[in-house]
Amino acid sequence: IATAGFDLTSNIITKTGHGLSTNDQLKYTSNGTNITKATGTAIPDGTILYVVPTLNTTIPTSAVDASANQITKVKHGLTVNDQIKYQSNGGTALQKAGSVDIADGAILFVKSVTDADNFKLSETQGGTELDIIGTGNDAQTFESVLTVNTFKLSESQGGAELDLDGAGNNAQTFVQVNATP
Repeated sequence: IATAGFDLTSNIITKTGHGLSTNDQLKYTSNGTNITKATGTAIPDGTILYVVPTLNTTIPTSAVDASANQITKVKHGLTVNDQIKYQSNGGTALQKAGSVDIADGAILFVKSVTDADNFKLSETQGGTELDIIGTGNDAQTFESVLTVNTFKLSESQGGAELDLDGAGNNAQTFVQVNATP
């Protein structure tokens, strides 16, 4: 994956039609300059990295602005029409107009991206903006459904995304060593 495929602001890697799934393992080989983490540490050749969605995070009620129908997540990395899976995780669910709860496992769509830290949702691709009237709970999660062109990396299965500082070089490779069933 060439350096142009790395967005170091959002930690998103773009590879058109990558065919990867969440938790797939990739073996990294630099073939030159290594990718570096924000700590300045290089990722060594032979490291196994894991594919993670571009967004997989807890969104507390303080990050849900019902008056603006907007969700705040710093460096969310989302684009219009990305799919988001919602989970209330046993707490009060996010509510839409009519006092209707958003169901656990519901797939929502990014309606608009206000900026790098804020976005709005829709219930259908290209549909109307979700009218949020209830902010849910502090344990609710939003997980992007892995897109065909973008992903993030982690050093452990189900772990936090890597915060990247250097994109390596244009000859580096990621070889898939397993496929998630």
